[in-house]
Amino acid sequence: MKPGARIAAVIELYDGWTHNRDDADRVVSGYFGSRRYIGGGDRREISERFYNLIRHQARLGWWLAECDYQFQDGRARMIADLVLHDGLDKADIEDRFNGEQFCPESLHPNEKHLIN
Repeated sequence: MKPGARIAAVIELYDGWTHNRDDADRVVSGYFGSRRYIGGGDRREISERFYNLIRHQARLGWWLAECDYQFQDGRARMIADLVLHDGLDKADIEDRFNGEQFCPESLHPNEKHLIN
């Protein structure tokens, strides 16, 4: 699985969890249960990133608010996490958000503001 596809999966998981506010473990089990084609290593990384977003919600939300970013969805939090936790630069993030098949769509201008 491409890194961008893993990120898209995490965003989808996080948005599903925030929409339903169900137990996180149940959301993850349901997600992977309907996507049996995702391999073990990919499942592990997707799960770890998803739980990290949940663990760091307050910090990521604060950072987005400090940047005057009005959206607090999974996509915004994932971008913030890639900058703060992984230390990725603009080019690396744009490589992952490239709009290719299974990857998140390209960064919008207001999202590029977050990583400058």
